[in-house]
Amino acid sequence: MTVTEEEITTLGKLSRIAIAKEDLDSYTKQINLILKLVSELNKAKTDNISPISHPLDLKARLRKDIVLEDIPLEEKQKCGPEVENDLYMVPKVID
Repeated sequence: MTVTEEEITTLGKLSRIAIAKEDLDSYTKQINLILKLVSELNKAKTDNISPISHPLDLKARLRKDIVLEDIPLEEKQKCGPEVENDLYMVPKVID
């Protein structure tokens, strides 16, 4: 599997990341190298190997779910593309 510069541009737009035209070639090559590595890893024989979550027998130390800081609503909504009546406005995707 390989990706094209057009696909990298589309991914940049969807993730709201500005990608300079002079960086497209470099990013495309890097992504394709990563995909090639993943493809080679997929060739590894993993039959009869049981999955493990961690090689050591560790216990998770859980903490109480306590609010440490209350961020004002206006501050939280600054990251949204458009806000109306305290709601995030998003494009309609289902008819």
